[in-house]
Amino acid sequence: MEGRSLGKTHQQWQKITATGSGMHQPDKISIYVRKNQPAMNALLSRITINPDICHGKPTIRNKRYPVELILDLLSAGSTHREILDDYPSLENDDILACLTYAAKLSKVKSIQKVLV
Repeated sequence: MEGRSLGKTHQQWQKITATGSGMHQPDKISIYVRKNQPAMNALLSRITINPDICHGKPTIRNKRYPVELILDLLSAGSTHREILDDYPSLENDDILACLTYAAKLSKVKSIQKVLV
């Protein structure tokens, strides 16, 4: 959304930015969320990007749990309870934060083919 006008509704959006530094990491990643969705904003604040942790991949609360791990577990059929039992330092809101993060990232205008 940066560089584009948000029109009359620009006051309804909040920009959440994570910065990092590193040879293979972007300098900054921004996600826009609606200001009137405090629960979503609180969940997204659990997702951190730190070049010193997991090579700068998005992680949960600066712990060594990449968002992609949780999403892979969920897509393989693991339940929230199974994940929380296997990873006791995680909380239910951490799993919801991963889902919220993935949902936000999927809201793009176009997607290039992803090689598997």
